[in-house]
Amino acid sequence: MSFLFYDLETFGINPQWHRIAQFAAIRTDDDLNDTGETHDLLIRPATDRLPSPMACAITRTSPWQHWEHGLPEAEAALHIADAMAVANTCSLGHNTYGFDDGMVRNLLYRNFLPIYDREWRNGNTRFDTINALRAAYALRPDGIEWPSNADGNVHFRLEALAEANDVRVGDAHEALSDVRATIGMARLLRKSQPRLWDYLLTLRNKHKVRELLSGEPPEILVGIQGQFGLRNLSAAPLLPLFADESDANKYYVLNLLEDPAELMAWIQAPKDLPWPRMLRRLSINEAPPLFALRQTRDDELQRLGWYRAAISASAAQLSADLDTNALFMALRAVRRGFDPVDDVDGAIFAGFFTPPAEAFRSKVRRTPPDQLGTLPDSSELDPRLPTLLFRFRARNYPDTLSASEREQWLAHCRKNLLDPESPVGHAKFVQEITEARTQFADDAEVQRVLDETERFAEMLLELVSGV
Repeated sequence: MSFLFYDLETFGINPQWHRIAQFAAIRTDDDLNDTGETHDLLIRPATDRLPSPMACAITRTSPWQHWEHGLPEAEAALHIADAMAVANTCSLGHNTYGFDDGMVRNLLYRNFLPIYDREWRNGNTRFDTINALRAAYALRPDGIEWPSNADGNVHFRLEALAEANDVRVGDAHEALSDVRATIGMARLLRKSQPRLWDYLLTLRNKHKVRELLSGEPPEILVGIQGQFGLRNLSAAPLLPLFADESDANKYYVLNLLEDPAELMAWIQAPKDLPWPRMLRRLSINEAPPLFALRQTRDDELQRLGWYRAAISASAAQLSADLDTNALFMALRAVRRGFDPVDDVDGAIFAGFFTPPAEAFRSKVRRTPPDQLGTLPDSSELDPRLPTLLFRFRARNYPDTLSASEREQWLAHCRKNLLDPESPVGHAKFVQEITEARTQFADDAEVQRVLDETERFAEMLLELVSGV
């Protein structure tokens, strides 16, 4: 097995609308030794969306460098997919479950590459160091320096952890530097708590996670998630319930730290009351740190401020009082799918592609760019495909468009950039750059980046206007 540590810098925070600016990765062996394989790619911005000025300010990234030296997105996507698809690769980073993986999935979706294969095929897996470090802090904190914020709570931002533990090489929010910092923290965790590290890696297997959650009778677990709050050291005692009937990778649990009265009331009127804090949903395919309460050491529970007997008593009382059938029906009453998306670029969750549609997507990647326009109509396979294909051609191979197709593309760009409701348009850009200039008023370097970002936006607007 090998680890592919990776990090992204992006032109915004919404995976469906914003784009990757930089991809960096380093491959290590399973002992976290560098294998010599390093990736560092800039990606050329698309002409149908403006970058987020706030993202540029935070990363101190001017879009001009990417415009002049970046790879077309299709080429970069293939490079990333190939690196992650190497057999027995575990792709991971810091907060990759929460952010980077979503950006990568949308990248693969837009560029006619297998969206999920790199996560499971050929022995491949995913992992995330942020929850591993949360677990270490909650249960076995020795060997790592834990930075805290002004409120005295520890925080898990990579730049703070790297600085506190002297594993930073280069600047924060620079992708390759963040990769090295992530590797440094992983090595420190493995060295300080080797048994914990090894155990957490076993949870990459969602079947093992499902076994932990589906015991009969249900077993009380110690769960670690950011959603449980820093005041609780990101930990909560959990009582497993059942799998989500609409998503096999989701499992409902009860947080025994919360008030059951709120849950009982919600079951009676699920459409009228807010979601109960006790009821949580875990993603079993995201290696959630879970530990059997019966195997948790007394000193670990003491650190959490928990009493084993009290937790067991609460779980027994709740199990006796809870009507799980009524809870199931309440969940069914409020079930909703993904919010509909008007634009095909953000419609990754509109449904899985059928095998014939996947075959067409594969054919697109095998077809020479100058012949993509001759491919047959694919609307019957999936209504998203024709528009995705046209935009794929326009963004990556604009010289292959006919005159009418070029005008069609420019019309799409103008709509995206000039529509006042567009999440990647000029109105949103003006609002954000004003906020960024105020927030970073005393930072000359950021002001310079914002000046360049503003000039870049002016250039794109002029480009698509046809002037």
